[in-house]
Amino acid sequence: MRHAHKKYRERSDSHDHRGQIQGRVNMDERPAIVNTKKRIGEWEIGTIMGKRHKRALLSLVERKTQFTLIRKLEKRQADLVAEAAIDLLNPYEETVCTIPIIARLTMNISKSM
Repeated sequence: MRHAHKKYRERSDSHDHRGQIQGRVNMDERPAIVNTKKRIGEWEIGTIMGKRHKRALLSLVERKTQFTLIRKLEKRQADLVAEAAIDLLNPYEETVCTIPIIARLTMNISKSM
């Protein structure tokens, strides 16, 4: 008998690797001082996706005080996210202890230029 649908293709690797950040550090591996929330300047970064994944919001939250910075992004691309994170954190550069890896790397690059 004929089938109306495509035959399922079995994949050799069952774990999906799409959308994962290369060189990502697990939250469990961050320094112990960060988890105590005793010092100001430990930041967490996140994106909030919009309708149909067209636009996004970038949120930066300081862990101890819960001070929040938010910026609207037209697209969720790594370079746009990093640029927005740097722009948001620049006024608070003196108090930043730990920031996400993307922002830290690009901030170091922008300081040297």
